[in-house]
Amino acid sequence: MNNHNYLLSKHKQLDYLCRHPENRIFVSDWYCDHPFSRKYIPEKIFEKNHLSDKNLLYYCFPNDSFEIHEEICKFHQKHDDVTYTNDEIYLGAGMTPLITAQIIMMKTLGFTEFYYTKPLYYTIYYLAKNLDLKLIPICNIPLNKSSIKLNLPSKKACLIICDPIWYMGKAIMPEYIELLNQWQKKTGSYILVDGAFQYMKWNIDDKIEPTAQFDKNLTFRSICPTKSLAIHGIRFSYTLLPKRHQEDMRYAYANLTGSVCIYSHKAALQIMKILNSNISNSELLNYIKQKYSEFVKRKIFVEDIGAELGYFIFVKMLGDKSKFITMDQDFFDTTNYPDYVRFNLLLPHKI
Repeated sequence: MNNHNYLLSKHKQLDYLCRHPENRIFVSDWYCDHPFSRKYIPEKIFEKNHLSDKNLLYYCFPNDSFEIHEEICKFHQKHDDVTYTNDEIYLGAGMTPLITAQIIMMKTLGFTEFYYTKPLYYTIYYLAKNLDLKLIPICNIPLNKSSIKLNLPSKKACLIICDPIWYMGKAIMPEYIELLNQWQKKTGSYILVDGAFQYMKWNIDDKIEPTAQFDKNLTFRSICPTKSLAIHGIRFSYTLLPKRHQEDMRYAYANLTGSVCIYSHKAALQIMKILNSNISNSELLNYIKQKYSEFVKRKIFVEDIGAELGYFIFVKMLGDKSKFITMDQDFFDTTNYPDYVRFNLLLPHKI
């Protein structure tokens, strides 16, 4: 089994550094700043005429009503040309509880080994250590280049992938998605897709996500619309899943997390309507590209990987590096990018 103790220790150290920055700027920051927050989430959706006494008094379980589900169905029909029903969607409050519920659920179904493409979201490494699960990489480096060998099992298994490779602003190359698609068909394997940063391609005309081609009867694909709008004060995400596992997912999630906040639930419908609109998140994506160009022009970093989506990129910082708190390759389960660090293009700090 891969030993990820060093990666986990780095994250724990980072947690302390971020709370005690001592005049340093955390350039890998997960917080964001942009001018569209009130346009995306107007105050009126939280006003009294939108919230009843019952809303405030009762627990909120968003998966029990289908208004948001129907907007999600429209979204994926439009962008992926895939039809989903309400019982193929599970709503949650952020990606972390959804990912945790899936790991718990899969363990309940008998899986104690999880194959994966590098890297994974930190929570999965954390869960694997604490739940005594085995993580087995099928590749040695991120799948953003051609001709990388995949060591896929020949048996039915459970594979976890992060697409896109969020910290470098790159999608997994389509050739690997096709290989995984064929492998899934051959072995009947489950694939858990962490698609938190999907639908954030800088080419706003390209909305199709290749992981949508996986067998939806064997795939759990998790999407985070709040990341698509860089609105993190609202907790809303969802998983597209096989309908036969809807109750498995619900039971695992409810026991881990319970209900959600009514304010996030009210905002979720607004967010999906924005993403279903004609302009969708194009204004934000254009703003991110503008910020990218500004940082390049100011020679803040060298970016030679070729970012194409999201607001995180993997770069070599220029100038006095002692002024920064950063996340280097050690945080992302890779060894082939020395001196590179994650950089947030929507950084809330002046640099």
